[in-house]
Amino acid sequence: ETIRKMIAVGNDCKSLEEYLKAFEITTSVLQEPTAITRVMYEVCEDARSDGVLHLEVRFSPILHTNLGLNLSQVMDAVVEGRELAERRLGMTVRVIVCGMRQMDATVSTTLAEVAWRYRPSGVVGFDLAGPEQGYNPSTHRKAFSIVRQKCLNTTLHSGEGAGWESIE
Repeated sequence: ETIRKMIAVGNDCKSLEEYLKAFEITTSVLQEPTAITRVMYEVCEDARSDGVLHLEVRFSPILHTNLGLNLSQVMDAVVEGRELAERRLGMTVRVIVCGMRQMDATVSTTLAEVAWRYRPSGVVGFDLAGPEQGYNPSTHRKAFSIVRQKCLNTTLHSGEGAGWESIE
């Protein structure tokens, strides 16, 4: 119950930054390949039990490297969970790799390359997520250039935390 209170966000959530704090807790236990594979499968299982047949899961692989996994190990674990879900649950599951606004732009560039490299394994897009205040998406221009050149789908979270006025 204590953990649920720490990660549950109610209607009284005051900001995007407050909402994102829960991810620090959940990603702290997703630092091993077996945990990542299991949670990917369980996310799919939950969606399937709700009647979902086609699912896109967005996540940032860099958040799962705190205990020494490299990006390939993280991605392989996600792909394993995705493939297992497709086989066992009879659904289509795809992945969107997220760069993080608050991290150095070189991280997003690396993640854009990872997204491209894992395209044959079910990655369908690249996203920029994270807190908006003080983190201009234009600093991640190189990552978006890569995904544009490689014709990978792109999304960009904007206006959620800084309001619609922040969208250029």
